[in-house]
Amino acid sequence: MTEFSEKRIVVGFADKATADTFNELKNCQDKKPLVKAINRTIDKLKENPEFGQQIPQSLFPKEYVKRYNINNLWRHELPLNYRMIYTIRTGNKIEILACIIEICSHSKYNGIFGYKK
Repeated sequence: MTEFSEKRIVVGFADKATADTFNELKNCQDKKPLVKAINRTIDKLKENPEFGQQIPQSLFPKEYVKRYNINNLWRHELPLNYRMIYTIRTGNKIEILACIIEICSHSKYNGIFGYKK
């Protein structure tokens, strides 16, 4: 694990579409446990961006590499069979950025990574 205690950790959404997905989930009554878990996960990422499971580079979706210029990728399992996918970036000498790329159902996650259904 990398030492993060000396740096400020910022968690945000990689793009408007991901932020919109989160906001839509917040408006769904049946997704309240999922939203609570996302908020808890964001808090955990602020303490340690390497909180989730690292995804091997050989499995990176080409779209993510092209669109977000990633060199690392992480996932965290959420309730209701959802996944959060994020990358870690170094902002500057005192800042680490955890960029949430996707909040998606397990079936969408399988499609993104090319797993069989």
